[in-house]
Amino acid sequence: MTPASGIFADDNIMSTFTIGNHGSTFGGNPLSMAIVKASMEVMRDEGMVENSRERGDQMRNGFREHINSKLLKDVRGRGLMSAIEVDNYAYINGDDLCNIFRHYGLLTKSTKEYSIRFTPALVMNA
Repeated sequence: MTPASGIFADDNIMSTFTIGNHGSTFGGNPLSMAIVKASMEVMRDEGMVENSRERGDQMRNGFREHINSKLLKDVRGRGLMSAIEVDNYAYINGDDLCNIFRHYGLLTKSTKEYSIRFTPALVMNA
């Protein structure tokens, strides 16, 4: 594995940087940058961003459609990164629900006391 780092932002934010006022431990390494470039080309050529949007919408719609529980307060996300929020007044919290999911073979993480994050692989296509 070759470490790399970088930032993505809109023009308003990027215009605040000038040459020499921002550095990175892993930025600019020629091998790392070649790997990053190839990875970005694969993401573009294989439509991974569009696929992420479609599969993420599918996942969140599935949560909304199939989880019929007063425990569920909200479903949100962007791309394949999604979260379900457990009602703050429920008798279980996010950690409890993650333990239940784990029992059934689904590994996930509570990010706040009542929020559970789902981050499937970017290459997921079904």
